[in-house]
Parts: sequence; C-alpha cells; structure tokens
Amino acid sequence: VFLALMLLILASTAMFYVEHEAQPEHFPSIPQTMWWAVTSMTTVGYGDIVPITCVGKVLACIVSFVGLGIFALPSGIISQGFMQALEKRRKAEAEELVGMYSESCQMERMVKREVEQLRASLADLRHLACDMQVDIFAMRRQRADVLVAALDKSWRSR
Repeated sequence: VFLALMLLILASTAMFYVEHEAQPEHFPSIPQTMWWAVTSMTTVGYGDIVPITCVGKVLACIVSFVGLGIFALPSGIISQGFMQALEKRRKAEAEELVGMYSESCQMERMVKREVEQLRASLADLRHLACDMQVDIFAMRRQRADVLVAALDKSWRSR
C-alpha cells in the first residue's frame, strides 16, 4: 500500500509537469492528475484523460507497467492461493465423502448380517412354536382320550 501510494504521488507529479503546458484543462493540478495515475496504475484506463506529448506517453507506459507489477501480479498470486486453498478444501471434502460412503457400506453389511441373524432366529421361533403347537395338540388329544375313556367308563357302569 505504501509503495502504491508513493508511486501514485510520484506519477501524478511527473505527469503534471510533463503534460500541464500541453493540456492545462486535463492536468490542472497534481491532485487532479492523481485520477489519471489511479486509472493508469490499476489498468482501468477510462480514456477520459490521456497524455498527448511524447514524454507523457512514455511516462504513461512506465506507470502502466509498474501498476501491473504492483496491482495485477499480486492479485493473480493471491487468487492462485485462493484457488489452491479451495482445491485443497474440495479434496478434503471428497475424501470425507468417500470415508462416509465406506462407513455406510460397512454399516449396510452389518445391518444385512443382523437381518439374516434375525431371520434365522425367527425361523427357529417358528419351528419352536410349531413344535409347541404339536405338543399342545398332543396334550389336548391325551386329555380328550382320558375324558372319552372316563365318560365311556361312566356310561358303561350305568
């Protein structure tokens, strides 16, 4: 920032002394010439104020190239740093998603194993229930046979 401010003041002063006599309406004072210096250094160059003398044009070229070095190159370097940080963040997020996916696959396999175990347990319970029904039916059958025998015995004894 300090270097840019110094260049701004130096370029404005130099351009004022070079172009003031040729264009007093465009370069009336050093502070008003700073507008030209700002637009030239930042590579905006609106074209509303341009030097017309040979020395002024050379000075404008020098100021524009120095402005590129002060503003454009560092902004490119900074944006490249941002892009690298963004790429690093995207890679980390992608790795996190892959990890989450693999954990999800492991969980899915565990759930499938649990479901198979539950199905096997359910089948065992069904067999057990079926066996219990057979046992209950056999016990009822025995009771019925005992009752029939007791009834038959009581009818015969009458």
